[in-house]
Amino acid sequence: MCIRDRHSTLRFHEIVIPTTDTLKFTSLLNFSAVNQLPALVIGPIGTGKTLYTHSFIKSLDPSCFAALLLVFSANLTLSLIHICRCRRIERCRSRWSPYH
Repeated sequence: MCIRDRHSTLRFHEIVIPTTDTLKFTSLLNFSAVNQLPALVIGPIGTGKTLYTHSFIKSLDPSCFAALLLVFSANLTLSLIHICRCRRIERCRSRWSPYH
């Protein structure tokens, strides 16, 4: 597995204190990465999902893994995601379509 060590200095907001919950979370992400499975992280607001995920992804070797991070806010609704997705598809379709 390609996991690199970080020897750089961390800023205060990047420090993760290992607890039983963080170990469970990172072991599930590690299992997902090793077995090349996608991961979707969901849960209550303020539980550290973004912090744990970013910290884990920073520990991965970029020559072995590519990351796509989507961060949603608490105010995001399914209809808003659908509208944004449809707009994006229309832009791509108009850019690559032979009929434009």
